[in-house]
Amino acid sequence: MGEGTHPPAPHRRGRRIAFAALIVAAADGLLGYIVLPALWTHHEPQKGLVNLPMVTLTGQGIPGDAINAGLIGDQRDVVCWENNGRTG
Repeated sequence: MGEGTHPPAPHRRGRRIAFAALIVAAADGLLGYIVLPALWTHHEPQKGLVNLPMVTLTGQGIPGDAINAGLIGDQRDVVCWENNGRTG
């Protein structure tokens, strides 16, 4: 065997694995937190909901959780639906 055919020393192998893990983690972070969010757009199939906010607001105007369901109607209809829909 020639000189260049020996397997890498154990400490070099560990460094290579750590470096590869660092590269994978950096690529994951870059892709997941910068690239993909920049490309995401929301396509709303219901035209009446296009300009409505997608998060709730507290009484002080602080943003809260994302809205998972939207209820359309006046306050009386929504309150009536909510009260009739609950059991127990």
